[in-house]
Parts: sequence; C-alpha cells; structure tokens
Amino acid sequence: MFKAQMRLMIKSNQFLFALTAMIAFVTLGFILNCVSFFGSDIVAVPMANLLTVFNKSSLDMSFSIFSLTFPLFAAVGFSDSFFTERKSHITDICLLRRSVNSYYFSKLLTVFVSGLLIMLIPLLINFIVCIITFPAFSTSVGSSASALNLSAYKNEEASVIFQSLFVKHPYLRSLLSLTLVSFTGGLAAAVTYQFSFFYSRSRIILLISFFAVYNFLGLILENFGYGKYSLSNNIFFGNRRSLASESTLAALMLIMILTVIVTIPFAKRKMNELI
Repeated sequence: MFKAQMRLMIKSNQFLFALTAMIAFVTLGFILNCVSFFGSDIVAVPMANLLTVFNKSSLDMSFSIFSLTFPLFAAVGFSDSFFTERKSHITDICLLRRSVNSYYFSKLLTVFVSGLLIMLIPLLINFIVCIITFPAFSTSVGSSASALNLSAYKNEEASVIFQSLFVKHPYLRSLLSLTLVSFTGGLAAAVTYQFSFFYSRSRIILLISFFAVYNFLGLILENFGYGKYSLSNNIFFGNRRSLASESTLAALMLIMILTVIVTIPFAKRKMNELI
C-alpha cells in the first residue's frame, strides 16, 4: 500500500508543482546572490553556507520569504490527499480492499515523505550550488552576513545555537539546519493530514492551516518578547547570537511529533466511521 501511495504522490500534479516552485525559488535566491556580488573582490564575498536561502544570515530577501512560506509549500504537495479522496469517494473503494491501518499509515508516511522531499531536494541543490560557486571560507568579517551580532553579547543569556559546530564545522551545522527544516516540512504536512480528518469544508483553509498557525504564533511570541520559543528562530540557524537553544529546539520538535502521534487514534476512529 505504501508503494502505491508513493507512486500516487510522485504522479500528483500538486506535488510536482510544489517541488518545481521550490526549486525555482531557491534558484532565484541563488541568482540574486550572484548578481549582488558580481564584480566584487573575492574577500568581500561571504562564505558559501551563509548565502543559502535557509541561512538566517542571508543577504537578500529570499530567506525572509522562505522562512515564512515553507510550511505552505510542504503542505500543498500531498497532505490534502485524504480530503480529496474522501470527497470523490475513492476512500470508500480503498477501504473495501485494504484495512484501515494499511490505508491510514501508508498515507500518513507518504504525506510526511512528500513534505520532507519538497524541502530537502531544493535546499540540497541550493546548498551544493552555493558551495560550488562561492568561497568555502571568507575573511569578509565586516559584512552583516558573516559578522557576529555584537549587540547580542550585551545579553548574557544569548549564545550561538550548536556553538561547537558553528566554530569547528560550519558546513555540518548548515546541513543540520537543512535537515531540520526538511524534517519540519514533513511534520507540517503530517499535521495538516491529521487535521483533514476533523475538517472537511474548505480545501484551501486546510492547506494553509499549519502555515497560518506557524506565522501567527511566531508573530505573537516575537511581539511579547518570547521569540526564543518561536519555531522559526530555532530551526533556521544564523551566525548571530540569539536566545534560541538546543533544548528549546528539541522541545518544539517533540511537540510537533506528539501532535501527530496523539491524534492517530482519533483520526483512525474518523476513518472507521466511513466503513
């Protein structure tokens, strides 16, 4: 059943659209960086990992746009598949041939993989292309992309998340950020899929649900001085000191995973009602 769901996902126009849109977006971010530093002295160009679209220290608007919209791209791919199949009564036919567990868990896993791939493939392409094009290491300490945010040193609680990797292995740290963003994309799609069992009115509202909650909570936390608990501030690494921490990041990841796990019995109960 999982193989069948994966084939359905790969052939889905929505998945292909979301993946293509993400690749086009990261390509545009890369081109903007190339234009920005065209003709510049090599010592003025920041190191490659700071110019990826998922790095918080990126010089152009690509990071700002990506950090706000990535849950939407992840959800669009395949997370509404149960919603659409229920509307078209395909679910009824599937449940005549497969058990509820087989259908439900294969689709849940496929939805997670769809969100993960929509993030992972474009971001990995962007990361590799930046490494090939821009310098691996740079002495451009005066630019906002590579200089530490010295004002943050006034706050004794501020630190650099994954500090050891930041100092010794900056590219491994960037890969860790890439992995976390991709994993979060998979979880965003899975949470949206779970929500589809309890909401069946508007497909658009379903698809933007996680995106809306993610940005609303981030805005509220920032405005009330609790930005260190924002998901965006924890999964996107910059080279600036902040209040984000490994423990907060782990807690946020655990909350998202538990959101999916805790809703499983209730989602299966909803599916059983269709039989």
